[in-house]
Amino acid sequence: MLYGGQGTVQTAIASGTPIVGFAMQPEQQINLDNVVMKGAGIRIPINRWNAPKIQLAIRNIIKDTSYKENINTLKTCWNPQMVRKIQHLLYGII
Repeated sequence: MLYGGQGTVQTAIASGTPIVGFAMQPEQQINLDNVVMKGAGIRIPINRWNAPKIQLAIRNIIKDTSYKENINTLKTCWNPQMVRKIQHLLYGII
């Protein structure tokens, strides 16, 4: 369960953890929508934030193994060393 910020989405992908997310900002919604499009998570719209919807989403993530398979596919594409190199080139971050 996460809010969809870049860091939390990257951490979930890197750890192979399917996502149940709720966005509070537009960029968070975009991050979560991208995960949903890859079949690696569920985004709960703001007008559906309630305990039953959240519980259902979590149960679906656990029961449907395709979410785990899809997040692991994303994980294999994840390359932290490349991200650091790009950050260094773009922003001077080491």
